[in-house]
Amino acid sequence: MLANLRAEDSEQFDPAYRELLANAILWKDEILEAAKYERDYRVKSILIEVLGETRDHSVIPYVATQLESDISEVKFWAKVALQSLRNNSNLTPEDRVLVDQRIQMRQRNR
Repeated sequence: MLANLRAEDSEQFDPAYRELLANAILWKDEILEAAKYERDYRVKSILIEVLGETRDHSVIPYVATQLESDISEVKFWAKVALQSLRNNSNLTPEDRVLVDQRIQMRQRNR
C-alpha cells in the first residue's frame, strides 16, 4: 500500500489513500511504525495526517515530535493531525497540555 501512496498516478494513489483513511483506527500501530521510518516526506506527511484521523491520543507523542521536522510539509501535517487529536474529547488533560504546548511552540518558531 505504501508503494501506491508514492504513485504519481491518481488511479493508484487515490484508492490507497482512501483505504488507509478508512482503516486508520485498525491499522494505527502499523501506520505509526511506517511513519517513524518513512524517508519520503510526502508519504510521511500522509501517514501523519492519517494518524490524526485515528482520534487516538496514544499517537500524540510521535506526532508532536514531527513539529520539529526540518521539512515544512511534515510540520504542517503534524500540526493538522494534532489539531484533529486536540479536538477529540477523549484526550486526557495532560495530552491536551502537550498538544497546546507543541502548537504554541510551532507558532512561535514561524
